[in-house]
Amino acid sequence: MSGEMIKNAQIYIERAVLISLYESEKYNLPYKDIDEDVFVFPPHKWLIRQIKKAKKNGIPLDLLRVKIEEKMAGSEWENAYLELIATNPLSNWQLYYSELKARKIEREAKKLFGANV
Repeated sequence: MSGEMIKNAQIYIERAVLISLYESEKYNLPYKDIDEDVFVFPPHKWLIRQIKKAKKNGIPLDLLRVKIEEKMAGSEWENAYLELIATNPLSNWQLYYSELKARKIEREAKKLFGANV
């Protein structure tokens, strides 16, 4: 698989997991256990931080959505946000999150041991 295809697959998986978390106010998800470092794409990393901060401070995600939409409008991340909200949430997001965690471990191993891992 080419580097570009791997990057696109990473972004797609991140987007699917993130929208599942973002749209999941009705679920009691373990936000504090979500590792933001599994997200590589900067808008996704930023957004998961905002979700975790809101949940920790008891801010409803509906209010957070309004603030995020205001911040993203007209920014270089607006397209990333529009693609995110156009994605359907997953019922089995944990499986995809596990894939992101595995990819994070692989990236860390490559940093430590070089590209031959």
